[in-house]
Amino acid sequence: MAQNVGPILEMVTEKYLLRSEAEWNARQQALGILDEVLAGLRANDVQKIGAATSRNFHGPIQTIIPWASNYYTETLISRASKAFGKDFWGFWMLGGMSGGGMGFIVAPEKKQHAQTELQRVMSEAKHELESALPFAMEPVVYDFAINEKGTWADLLTGEKALLPQNYYALIVPQLLRSVHARTAAASSRRTRQVRRCQPQQI
Repeated sequence: MAQNVGPILEMVTEKYLLRSEAEWNARQQALGILDEVLAGLRANDVQKIGAATSRNFHGPIQTIIPWASNYYTETLISRASKAFGKDFWGFWMLGGMSGGGMGFIVAPEKKQHAQTELQRVMSEAKHELESALPFAMEPVVYDFAINEKGTWADLLTGEKALLPQNYYALIVPQLLRSVHARTAAASSRRTRQVRRCQPQQI
């Protein structure tokens, strides 16, 4: 959704600096929930993680940031929960403002079905509400996976190292113009230097 997150950042900063009682207590609850998430990660218990992130979203996060949710988000959570039943393990908001990145956690064996169903649910809800909320694009389901290697790369050689032809069609003309400009500038400097070095005629 196309929204200005500036007011959200201002709200969070203000509540943190003022140490308002409700928000400060919510912050302490969130820290406790973080410990539960970390414990779930160590135990490889995704269902426990999903339960913790859901509780964090519906509790501390919305206490601190009321705009963390809206009707669209609540509709998606409700419909996903109804569609997957006991296989719906949890929800997490991947940003401070509703309508940005969202995560839906389901039982592993339901992953493929969930990706298709969530796309349908999100698109339907978007079309129902697009006259009331600022959607910037069609909702998209991303397929995330854990990267066990960290940052890494393959060294390719020969034809495998070439980029698509369209890339060269776009970049090579710019490179040639840049090389030509540098060559012309260098030639001009050499010409001026030669002229300065020539002996004056009497």
